[in-house]
Amino acid sequence: MNDPLTGAATPDDWHHAEFSFAEAGEVANVPFDTLYSWHRLMRAMDFKIGDKRRGQWWFSGHEMYVLSLLGALYCLDFPIGAKQIRGALNFADEDAGPDGVWYMMSDTDLAATMVDAPKIFWAVCRIVRRAQAALDLEYAERKEAENA
Repeated sequence: MNDPLTGAATPDDWHHAEFSFAEAGEVANVPFDTLYSWHRLMRAMDFKIGDKRRGQWWFSGHEMYVLSLLGALYCLDFPIGAKQIRGALNFADEDAGPDGVWYMMSDTDLAATMVDAPKIFWAVCRIVRRAQAALDLEYAERKEAENA
């Protein structure tokens, strides 16, 4: 699957947890406390999201995509609970990738909204690729300094 804007494929390290809690919150456009609440709820629902290393949580591009889908709902003041979290996780895990609009119902089924998932998906992919390029550059500079 290729990015319609740049033609680039999904990043190779899409499932590698390399983004901090703060970075994930910034990408998803939600406050720290909100992200923390969602993360606790996901873990209470037995969804493994994030990787805890040295006392800190790290997220992959794929997990940031899930959080960004929820962030889009959050920006619309749409209430987010277990149903919305499960919906975002299931939508993000579809083998075909984001192929259109993600429809979400409220817990009472009295309200619905839709999210343009491909825009969010490719935006997160671009962030992951840029971060990886920056890490690669930093690694190359370190190696060059060691060899000098």
